[in-house]
Amino acid sequence: PTPRRHHPGPSSILQAEISAKLTPPPPEAGTDAVTQALLGLMEQPGGKVVFLSSRMASLEMNHKDAGATSGGAFSYRCSKAAMNMMCRSFAAEWPGIQFASVSPGHVQTDMGMLDGRKPQQTVDDSVAGMLDTVDTIPADESGVFLNFDGRRITW
Repeated sequence: PTPRRHHPGPSSILQAEISAKLTPPPPEAGTDAVTQALLGLMEQPGGKVVFLSSRMASLEMNHKDAGATSGGAFSYRCSKAAMNMMCRSFAAEWPGIQFASVSPGHVQTDMGMLDGRKPQQTVDDSVAGMLDTVDTIPADESGVFLNFDGRRITW
């Protein structure tokens, strides 16, 4: 006997359409939309786009021997990794603009101090470091992943 092929009926098509409309867009969709809207303003000498990332987005640093930077926070890690891919993709398509993903480090914020953690990095030090880092990225580099102190982070 010939196997029956499944052809979706009207109810399964309607169900898929409803599901697609009710599913919220991923968090990085907003980052993409804002970046796309502002690209024209950034296309000038010295134009830069900086994505606020996290070391937790590093695929290479997320393994059992990485200590505190491994495992957990799945949605956060995936969202930041997707944003880093956006950074690299924008850098490939817009060579006249410099793009960077920068991690603020482990900072004394509500998020940074969750579960009793005690980060040493203050907000002021993190912001100052990120601004210095962004100002010192060589002009011929784009799509880089950096820590607030200028050190490169592995993808």
